[in-house]
Amino acid sequence: MDHNMENEAKANFIDVDKHWSTVVEKEIDQLTNAQITGLKFSSLDDGGEFYNTYAKLVGFSIRKDEIKRNKDNIVTSRRWVCAKEGLFERKSGKWVVGEFKREHNHDLVTQFETQFLRLHKIIKDSDKARIIALHNVRVKSNQIMDHLIQQARGYENIRFTPKDLYNHLVANRKNS
Repeated sequence: MDHNMENEAKANFIDVDKHWSTVVEKEIDQLTNAQITGLKFSSLDDGGEFYNTYAKLVGFSIRKDEIKRNKDNIVTSRRWVCAKEGLFERKSGKWVVGEFKREHNHDLVTQFETQFLRLHKIIKDSDKARIIALHNVRVKSNQIMDHLIQQARGYENIRFTPKDLYNHLVANRKNS
């Protein structure tokens, strides 16, 4: 590698000793493949959280794929992929991005729509409690959803759909 290429590589390298969330300030969706490859994470969960955050910003959802364990059943490698189709390797106590592919074989969703992708849909515990409380006093599920939307100041601030609310009520009924 010549001196100019070495300086360029250093300029594009992200300080891996900082927590990955500091990368978000640098517009995570604008990072190059080279900047992402080599990122290190203190834990497997951090690696997954990073990739899920990236996926949400770019417009797709992820799923867990391959996992490798050693003879002591300790995870040595984990792969996350686009939910419609990273490789992380364990080295010296850090999880390192071994491969990153930006391309997708499908259209990405808009930023507004990402909240409705499977892994990004979340009913907060406080909303779950409110949903159950309102349902217990016989408020209809569509009225509950309307109330939550109004409280959140818009549908775009709710991270779940009316079907998710209904499914939560059904699951709660089965567990009661």
